[in-house]
Amino acid sequence: MSEKRRIRRRRWRCLVTIEDHPWFTTDVGPGGFGVVASVVPPQGTRVTGLIKGKRVVVPFSGMVVWALRGNMHLSQRSRAGVRFIKVGPSLESLLDEIGIADAELRPPI
Repeated sequence: MSEKRRIRRRRWRCLVTIEDHPWFTTDVGPGGFGVVASVVPPQGTRVTGLIKGKRVVVPFSGMVVWALRGNMHLSQRSRAGVRFIKVGPSLESLLDEIGIADAELRPPI
């Protein structure tokens, strides 16, 4: 399967809180993250929240760039991809915590 993203992500599971709703990441990168949840907002929705690592909490605002509705009858969770619009300075610490310190995974400057 070919890579569709311009900036690679690392598979990593952590808690994301958006307006008191818990989501869990499937992958995280310098440009955004993927999530699974029981319900996700539709594509184009702006979201604001916190990504919680082991030692760091990162505030962010972003936009849902894609969303797939799950099927609870088949035990399928909803999924979505969120692109960062604005992110706190602690993102660098979070990326180091999950092992994205390699130059090829960082966005071009």
